[in-house]
Amino acid sequence: MAEDADAIERLFAKIQSFEWNEDKRRANLRNTASTSRMPRGCLTVPPSSADRIAMAKSGIRSSGSSKGAKSRSRALSKARGAGSSRRGGRGATKGGGITVISRDDLNRTKGKTDWARVDALSDTEIAAAVQGDPDAVPLDIDWSEAVLVVPPKKKAISIRLDEDVLDFFKRGGAGYQRRMNAVLRSYMRDRKKKERA
Repeated sequence: MAEDADAIERLFAKIQSFEWNEDKRRANLRNTASTSRMPRGCLTVPPSSADRIAMAKSGIRSSGSSKGAKSRSRALSKARGAGSSRRGGRGATKGGGITVISRDDLNRTKGKTDWARVDALSDTEIAAAVQGDPDAVPLDIDWSEAVLVVPPKKKAISIRLDEDVLDFFKRGGAGYQRRMNAVLRSYMRDRKKKERA
């Protein structure tokens, strides 16, 4: 029991004597910048008391990893290797076409719509504007006259055709068999009309 108390006292003595050394942190960043996949800004905050306790237990002197050292935590290793950028980080971006605005600025910006004029429109004026607009879709579609058309079942066959006829239909691109079927159907309908007459 006394050994545990001594160990705890030594641990707290290490924690109390720990001082953050900004120069050492910068030197570690310079040494590990080329090999580390961690973002540069992640090591700028001094460690919390919980971090200091964990570092004292494991014998780590600072929160930066030394060059070539492996992470003690599997989760940290996975987090470091999970980046989508190529090694060495992302290249500099051109800031020419990027405009940064705050959420407050976004709420203050006005569009080009005159909402007071829109609110003042009557139903008849709106209906007249829709009727005069060639791009407007009809609002009322009458489905009472709709007819369900079930395409006839197709049957796979082998047929011999003249090469120039086949080339003519294939030049039209994909769907040449459907086009050939449509031509044959047109011929069939025309023959049936003549037979009835």
